[in-house]
Amino acid sequence: MTDSASKINRRPLVSVIIPYYQRKHGVLAKCVKSILAQEGPFDLRVVITDDSSPVPAEEDLSKESCLDPRVHIVRQANAGAGAARNKCLDNVCPESDYIALMDSDDEWMESFLACAIQALEKGYDLFFSDSKRYSEEASRFNWENDPRLNLQPKDHLLIDADSNLYEYQGNFFDYAVRRSNIMGPSAMVYRRSIAPDLRFSDKLRNGQDRLFKLHLCCAVNKVAFSTRILSTEGEGVNIFDSASWGTRDSLLRASSYIDLAKAICGEVPLSAQQRLYVESQLGAARKEFVGGVIHLLRRRKPFDWKLVFRTLRRDPRSMLELFNISGKFVFGAR
Repeated sequence: MTDSASKINRRPLVSVIIPYYQRKHGVLAKCVKSILAQEGPFDLRVVITDDSSPVPAEEDLSKESCLDPRVHIVRQANAGAGAARNKCLDNVCPESDYIALMDSDDEWMESFLACAIQALEKGYDLFFSDSKRYSEEASRFNWENDPRLNLQPKDHLLIDADSNLYEYQGNFFDYAVRRSNIMGPSAMVYRRSIAPDLRFSDKLRNGQDRLFKLHLCCAVNKVAFSTRILSTEGEGVNIFDSASWGTRDSLLRASSYIDLAKAICGEVPLSAQQRLYVESQLGAARKEFVGGVIHLLRRRKPFDWKLVFRTLRRDPRSMLELFNISGKFVFGAR
């Protein structure tokens, strides 16, 4: 039998990649149980990178009877989530047709993969569903104050009413530049052949997933999504969405946004309009960072001086913003 014939006769293979570092028992087991419960016309393989977790992956799965022939665990010295995801991608089965991303504290609803495979087998390159974060009332599709940034089903082509499955109409990459977090970290599956060598950045401390998604969206042609909430996100902290202004965490968020925006401008092919948008976000992040430093200084609140110096050294333009805002305070301007 030829290779092409064998591919026609076999079921599609989905590889699920999970970076793992947890201090709490049972978290990974709940995640993996939700994956192994998926049913549909596909085969499944789970690749977990144990990033020197305090609670070892094998121990956690063994205690909950989740060790399964379809689950493959690799180990590495602690290097962060991005490096752990890359280790997973380096260890997926070469025959994998589709790649699903998953965080170790998230869970899938039982029909997530069935809905994803339904779309991908129709020729779509990327599938994502709505998802809901722990303790948040609104789902990802509806949590922006600006309704233009939310996903409106009426603007797109209905593919399957039972699955609430739609084909995205318009330039999805352009939308992702402005709203990359429309896709939750555990609510997307993509066709491996469109970006087999794509990896997460090892230069960013935070935001590697957003940069990855933009690189991926450059490669996709047709995109499908389901308005059903098919993924739930755990208690993991996302600094981009959780830090309040004027706090120590907000400095880390702004610093990370600076790094991310500069990486997008430097690595991702953007139109002139898209570049202007990202540069405006970069400018806003610089103002937030410098304004936050001054706010904490004036109130004599502690913060991470090493982070401040590191950010100013990496991004001298932020130093200009510091002089600009400081001058306004010195001369009484508001």
